[in-house]
Amino acid sequence: MQREKAVTEDDWQFRSFLKGCRDKVIDRAVSELYREAIQAIDCRKCGQCCRELLPILTSADIEKFATGMGQEPERFTSEYLTWDPEAEGYVWRKKPCPFLKHNQCSHYPFRPVDCAGYPHLDVPLVSSRLTMIIENLEICPRIAYVWKRLKEHEAFGDWRREVEEYW
Repeated sequence: MQREKAVTEDDWQFRSFLKGCRDKVIDRAVSELYREAIQAIDCRKCGQCCRELLPILTSADIEKFATGMGQEPERFTSEYLTWDPEAEGYVWRKKPCPFLKHNQCSHYPFRPVDCAGYPHLDVPLVSSRLTMIIENLEICPRIAYVWKRLKEHEAFGDWRREVEEYW
């Protein structure tokens, strides 16, 4: 799967523009474009999120994953996880995810909530996660798809002109 090129100044300017837009307008446009992205891009041909990111596992995630593997949560934690003080939670001990096999999760029914929700686009208040979206442009083709089309979306008109006038 082809990855997007590096983040540009244009991306940061669009983020600044969006910060001045109504949350409901952004959420509606992103939700619409994300539904398109789901149809256009098959995650099972990518797996970049599993190679590049470290999801935060809650105690419920650990319990579910360990039980699904037939392990005690303590053993699962010591074997696969490490405490990340910055994230204030457990993350995989190393990248890529130890359960990534052929671009798919080998324990899909037990995957953590953070993984199941990625790329976190079809939830309210997307505007609060714009920096995360930009930081993940090069990782997730679905995010790149949505972001590119969001810049062209009718709800945001000629945003580049507005940014130029502002700056």
